[in-house]
Amino acid sequence: MTTEEQLANPMLTPAEIAATRRLIGLSPEQLAAIMNISDRSVRRWETGTKIISDSAANALLDLRQEHDEDTKALAAAENIEIPAGTDLKPSSWWLAVAARIKDRSPDVTINWHPNRTAHAK
Repeated sequence: MTTEEQLANPMLTPAEIAATRRLIGLSPEQLAAIMNISDRSVRRWETGTKIISDSAANALLDLRQEHDEDTKALAAAENIEIPAGTDLKPSSWWLAVAARIKDRSPDVTINWHPNRTAHAK
């Protein structure tokens, strides 16, 4: 596939990459660390100066799926307790989960427990 064909039919557009990263609550640096790439690559994908590879796009979509699963798991709990972050799921990840839950269920009460590292049960 030529560069022109890739630009015409990317797996994810630059805007979709940026939107997905923001949806899952990660900075370019955090996403880069999780994917074991440079934050410069993330920024270049988002500006369209570099085309994301299929494997990197799939990894980003896998992170989105994992975020969806975390959101569903916490939203199903009677008492929603947002855990503290880890290297692979920083606190910004969990805050984005909380925002998605609150958006879907405005009446839900969400408690932030900074000392927790496990999902609410």
